[in-house]
Amino acid sequence: MVIRNIINGVIFALVMSTLLLAVNNTVRADDFSLRLTINGNDISAMETVQIDPDGELAIDLRIFDNPRDITLHSLSVSVTFVDISILTVSESLGNHHMEPGDIYHREIPVNSRELLKLGDATLTTGKYRSQIRLEYTVSDRVEVWSQWINIQVTGNPLLTPAGGAGAVISALTLGAVLWLAKGLSSLYQFAMGNLESLARGRVVGSIVSAARKRIIKEKCPVCGERFKNEYCFTCKKSAKEVHREYRDRLQDLAQQGEKLLADGEVTYDDLCTKLGISGQLGADVMAVIKDARVFRVQGFARRLMVRAVFTGIGIAISTIIWITVGGFAVLGTAALVAILVAAIVIPLAVTWGLRIKAKRALQRSAI
Repeated sequence: MVIRNIINGVIFALVMSTLLLAVNNTVRADDFSLRLTINGNDISAMETVQIDPDGELAIDLRIFDNPRDITLHSLSVSVTFVDISILTVSESLGNHHMEPGDIYHREIPVNSRELLKLGDATLTTGKYRSQIRLEYTVSDRVEVWSQWINIQVTGNPLLTPAGGAGAVISALTLGAVLWLAKGLSSLYQFAMGNLESLARGRVVGSIVSAARKRIIKEKCPVCGERFKNEYCFTCKKSAKEVHREYRDRLQDLAQQGEKLLADGEVTYDDLCTKLGISGQLGADVMAVIKDARVFRVQGFARRLMVRAVFTGIGIAISTIIWITVGGFAVLGTAALVAILVAAIVIPLAVTWGLRIKAKRALQRSAI
């Protein structure tokens, strides 16, 4: 008797568990109850539906417990990437009419490759957001029941077009990161005086710009007298002529001085002696050399900033591709913006910070 009661209790518990599971796996809409399974798995109990692109999907739809007449129109599945619908597959339900208490049951076999067809290609591996929609009519009103689920397309991402593109972009991005890191190191080392002039071909241009900066329009740079009517009566030359000659001389001396400093032949203290010039002229020459280096640091830093932006974009694209095709997460618009902003802002912030540091180091140095 005791054994029979135990057996009956176990059977009752199993039956109740089965009924509770069935209830839990039933979705209640406003106008009916619905149960939808994919390959035997109820979507209400699944976070992610895995799809083999070379396999088959068995979709089982049951609609019941409808208190009013309803007409079923279609069942559709749309796949989104970054909140943008990239494909939609719809199955007509033939405007099936259900009276109160009727039960609708339909099995829909689906070829995965056809479901995932995106133009002439197949949707690549990865995890995507998907919406299931059931369109129906009740009381002359067109209604839509919908539910969001995640779908994960299985497979090797490297064998897909997006995965291949991601690998190429990642390789290019890695090269850009290494180039940027090398450029930042060179920038700082140059500012500290541990490297020769950056981009020797730009030396003359930066010296010309720096020499123009040293010219004072009101005074003669040679004798120091003020111009009268744009003429130096001491040097017996026009202001324009004096400026041109002095600027040319500064440029020539600055180029010679830079070479001597770069080769380690002189120090700041004996540069004037080596060039055979006065202390006043030597001060202008040293100022031109220093300003020219500042110009080159700033110009090089600006080019690094541009490269940092493109490097950040490459990092963002690579990250988005691998998160998606690798099936790590479903990306929405907010996540996309966050990745893009972080990938660009971080390299820019590093480059900008090092640019400021290099400029300060250059200003503190004695060339």
